[in-house]
Amino acid sequence: LGAASLVQMVGYRYGVDPGESAVLENLALLVIPVLLFFCAKQKPTWTKIVAAMLCFIGSAVIALSGSNGDLFAVSLGTWLACAAGILYGVNFVITGVYSKKLDPSVFVFIQISIQTIQAFAYSFIGEKLLLAQENVFAFTWDIAPLVTVALFGIISTGICWILRTYCFKTIPVMVVSVIMPFATVLTGVWSIVGGMEAFTWELLIG
Repeated sequence: LGAASLVQMVGYRYGVDPGESAVLENLALLVIPVLLFFCAKQKPTWTKIVAAMLCFIGSAVIALSGSNGDLFAVSLGTWLACAAGILYGVNFVITGVYSKKLDPSVFVFIQISIQTIQAFAYSFIGEKLLLAQENVFAFTWDIAPLVTVALFGIISTGICWILRTYCFKTIPVMVVSVIMPFATVLTGVWSIVGGMEAFTWELLIG
């Protein structure tokens, strides 16, 4: 989860838009059926295969938009968003298969604690080594960005991930993973409304 989040955040610094990144998160659906087969011996049904293929097509439309079909013209940010989607898929399966007997709140607390340590280590060590100087994240003690991050952490990370872990106790992993990408629709809409990106047919189709 920590690796997925970091890769996704860095991707924003290298040319991927929020709507595109949200769609490319759905590459997780390609990974989940395969890992479920190896980790839990769950054979993929035709509905899961169709869902994965639709996901792949939508993600490909987004990833290749503006590149004229040239894979080498795809931005680094887009590739990082694709990698994040795959890593999120790994996290889905690990959480869905191995957290059923665990307390969801404690599970998420431990998971986010590890992610926090990883993020701090990356922020102070990795950024200057891995990112171009102009793309290094700014560090600040200003109250506005700190409150914003805190609210997002509580709502979109804390509450969201606890609810997701509860869902895994009673709902199949693949069902949860297919329902959650509805966030993609909301992200795309709010990203356009907020002026962060322009409406494109590729975004709509994806």
